[in-house]
Amino acid sequence: MLLRNISQYLSSDPADARVLGFIRLCFFVVTILLIFWFFYFSFSTIAMPYQIEYREGAALVMTQILLTGENPFALENQPLGMNNYGIVYNLQVLPFAKLFGNTLMVHRSVSFFFLFASLLLVARTIWAVKKDALMSIVGGLFIVILWAGRGGLGAFPSTMGAFLFLSAILIPFIYSFRYPSLIVSALLSILAFYTKPYFVIGFVVVAVYTFAFISKQKGVISGLFFLFAFGVIFLGVRYVFKMYFIDTFISNLSNASRSSEHLRSQLLELGKEFFPIILLWAALLIFSGSNFPPGNSFRKYISSRSSNLDIDAALFRVPINYFAVTFIFCFIGFVFVLGLHMGSYMTSAYQLVVPPFILWLFQTLNSKNRFSIIALCLLFGNILLLDNILLHPSFLRQMDSVAWSNLYHYVRSSHRVVNSPAVVSALIDAGISPLDSGQTEYYYNIKPYPDNVLFGPSYETVERNGITYRHAIQNAVRNQKFDTIFLTDGYGNLIPADTVSQYYMKVDTIILEMPQTDQTWVIGVWEPKGK
Repeated sequence: MLLRNISQYLSSDPADARVLGFIRLCFFVVTILLIFWFFYFSFSTIAMPYQIEYREGAALVMTQILLTGENPFALENQPLGMNNYGIVYNLQVLPFAKLFGNTLMVHRSVSFFFLFASLLLVARTIWAVKKDALMSIVGGLFIVILWAGRGGLGAFPSTMGAFLFLSAILIPFIYSFRYPSLIVSALLSILAFYTKPYFVIGFVVVAVYTFAFISKQKGVISGLFFLFAFGVIFLGVRYVFKMYFIDTFISNLSNASRSSEHLRSQLLELGKEFFPIILLWAALLIFSGSNFPPGNSFRKYISSRSSNLDIDAALFRVPINYFAVTFIFCFIGFVFVLGLHMGSYMTSAYQLVVPPFILWLFQTLNSKNRFSIIALCLLFGNILLLDNILLHPSFLRQMDSVAWSNLYHYVRSSHRVVNSPAVVSALIDAGISPLDSGQTEYYYNIKPYPDNVLFGPSYETVERNGITYRHAIQNAVRNQKFDTIFLTDGYGNLIPADTVSQYYMKVDTIILEMPQTDQTWVIGVWEPKGK
């Protein structure tokens, strides 16, 4: 009875609409300021001449191979062309790289475009449901702040893949799961798969929800279309890009390192970063009600399920929130698969788990009742917290780094080098061919796999190709063919430091900071002995 009375009070109209209007106006001003800061942070990062993540230059290497008209997944371009992600992002960047150059700025600008498009897409979706401009913009801001943080503005396919994933799940919702929207969702999911493989989960969610809660016929037909289109494109990619699935599938499995402690750390971080809106979400479930879980509706379905034979009807005639199902589906995938992967921290959680949670929350929230004042305070408290954690002004200090400037001076004074991944973009800017893209070393971690026409060249062929590549570099080191060698101290390099030290001497040690990705690297600069 007490909970019911509280719920009725909070859900009623506010006593003074002018008070709520003034508070919303204040928060709207805060929103505008946050948007300005987001743009400033983004443009400053785009203009930064230095890598913001150790392996950011790998995307430039693949684009450079494409610019020469070659196939990055051909065996002769491996292991330099090794790439664990996919090719769609680089194909998107390619025309701009032809026009403006193969630079970090061009790659990051493409990432920013998809980031901004995601803001508009989320805002459009919330507007369709709530018709509230403030809530629509704030919902979009939540997403872009998350995706821009931790290096999300870098030369990576993640932001584009996340946009494709988001589009794949939102377009069917916006257009009421009509056939054209389901077909578009399927195609977007395939593009997402070839951008970053795990984003294919988008259509899995759409197909399951459509079959279970919209129409069995629509679910089956859209699922069959997806499988057909995926199969045709798979065969085309397999036979055009010989090493594609070895790089993006076999290599990912070979390099995967799983840890329950890593998962626990990320779950705790999620709880810390999203505590205000988790509290808000819990209050909404308790006081405002929700159509998930279904409660009495499910019991009604149980009693009549034997008569559910209509192929065009849903499998379950239960009103279940689409974003709630999407969130639960993605959260399970994160907990049991992606969150255990040591290769990334928080990235998959931000991209897959948080967006449907935010959309579920905003869909449930009534922003114009008594509770809305509390809700707005929690929402803006959370968004300010995230902004401080992920887009802090100190992350832009790399722009004026003396250490980076000194390192680039060594690059510009060289002609032929063995490189650390940290200087890949500088080498490409200087017209020098890198030997290690940043992902090249992953090639040497590929574990034996069975000969299978679906994978590509045999393991023996792949292994022999890698040995030949490394031996050629080692022979050039012995003959002092390189002007400069850049090695990452205390970390795996393509050529071991013990080999280099026999023929080269260290002339400088430079400490590089990459604050946006919380990385610090020590780079040794080596020059030939006796020269």
